[in-house]
Amino acid sequence: MRLNDTKIKGLKHTGKEKLCSDGRGSMLYLRVREVSKSFLFKYKMSGKTCKLSLGTYPDLSLKNAREKMSQKVQTGRYLAMEVCGSKVAVSESIFCLNHLMV
Repeated sequence: MRLNDTKIKGLKHTGKEKLCSDGRGSMLYLRVREVSKSFLFKYKMSGKTCKLSLGTYPDLSLKNAREKMSQKVQTGRYLAMEVCGSKVAVSESIFCLNHLMV
């Protein structure tokens, strides 16, 4: 289920960190901690899950977080398409591209 401002405002810290997805297949997550709520771009690279902080809520709105995540995906696709000449770099680039296109 997609996030919205009402849901985000209603999310409370329950003693441990909570990650809430912006919907099915989305790479945008809201991390709820005791002192803050922040948006994360979650992706895989070389088999490892990586998280990139996009900003804190409410300083960064949900709409702007979605736009920022979209920019990161587009940048990742562009970088993955750049070929450095070696077979390792090419296969790694294709791997990155496949995971960012989810």
